[in-house]
Amino acid sequence: MNEFSKITFDQVPEALSFLIGEVNKLNLLLSNPQPQAQTTPPSEHIRIKECSQITGRAEATIRTLAHFKKIPYYKDGKFLAFNRSEILNWLQSGRPTIAAQAAENYIYNSK
Repeated sequence: MNEFSKITFDQVPEALSFLIGEVNKLNLLLSNPQPQAQTTPPSEHIRIKECSQITGRAEATIRTLAHFKKIPYYKDGKFLAFNRSEILNWLQSGRPTIAAQAAENYIYNSK
């Protein structure tokens, strides 16, 4: 390819032949796509930023929910960590019932 960086008039037919060959290779690749390697699923362990994106809530809200144990989370040293499938299940479960909230408040306040 470097041989065509400065083409003289005499080299035009050879350069054109080379380019046509390259275009034909590209057309062949595009018409017969190779199977793609399977992509790995997204990591199950996520940080607060991705949790915020999944839930559509602000990072501060996620921290508050974790503080009051309203969202499933883990501690990774001093950082909050979440499990993607647990967060998705938590979102699907919807709002807890009033009885569940009262029981949770009772347990939390009796510590």
